[in-house]
Amino acid sequence: MWISADRRLIHADASATSLALLRVWVFGLWAVFAWRDPLHLLAELPAEIFLPLGVLRLAPSQEVIDLFLSPAGLRALKAAVVIFSAAAAAGVLTRVTAVLAALALIVWQTINRGFAGYVNHAEIPLLLAAIVLAVSPCDRALTIRPRPRREPGPAAYQFPLVAILALICTTYLFIGSYRVAHGGVALLRSEALSEWILSWNLREPDPAATLGVRWIANPGTELAGRVGFGMLTLLEVTAPLCLLSARYRAFFLVAMLLAHSGILLLMRIDFTAQVLSYLVFIDSRHWSPVPVRGTDPPIVRA
Repeated sequence: MWISADRRLIHADASATSLALLRVWVFGLWAVFAWRDPLHLLAELPAEIFLPLGVLRLAPSQEVIDLFLSPAGLRALKAAVVIFSAAAAAGVLTRVTAVLAALALIVWQTINRGFAGYVNHAEIPLLLAAIVLAVSPCDRALTIRPRPRREPGPAAYQFPLVAILALICTTYLFIGSYRVAHGGVALLRSEALSEWILSWNLREPDPAATLGVRWIANPGTELAGRVGFGMLTLLEVTAPLCLLSARYRAFFLVAMLLAHSGILLLMRIDFTAQVLSYLVFIDSRHWSPVPVRGTDPPIVRA
């Protein structure tokens, strides 16, 4: 059997499928993370420590906020995140469910932020990715009963990938710049990392037996930690270079994977959500091929 196809159509199909795969990945992860999160336990915290932020500041009354913070409200919010995220990943009414999932995720993260200033920054990259994908043509493939619409141009597939990467890199830039502004060159001599390692390991039943405490108790490894802390900060400040150089992007990805592995070992802080979002650091051209310009002879396959 002989099949002929225009090469531009093949590129368009590959772009749509690649962006759809990223949609499945991001919203699928959110469905799993939300399902496992004990969100309802926030209702046991004192209401006095909650500060309405972000979208919750638009609430018409305190009663509405109290409804969100009630056990029933938090369970309903969790259910909404799980259902809409799973539906968006599965391609069910993708345009609608992706937007609803993104909105529910924003409310969820805002509630987390409102309690004593807590920010789960490990999940921020995935949140940004979900927001960008919700307004992108990620529904052009891997969906149930896709509606035929006019095929968007290649930029429509490229932009979401570049936007997600840019948002992640900008976040790192802000984190590193804030640290430099408050610590300066003294970061290289700072004991902040050792203090953080100690504070996290003091929560363990036997802190002295933990790898983190043994790390800071050894002068050699403790010094290596200080130097590494300064290098990590420099890496964060230069994160936007990932948008300009594929080689630097690869270097940044490997360095960050090593850094977060070290954080997990020494402080037992889980950055799984953030690490899994690093998928967008792959060159976007592999995700969304640039269509061939001009008129090309058809490709014939046997």
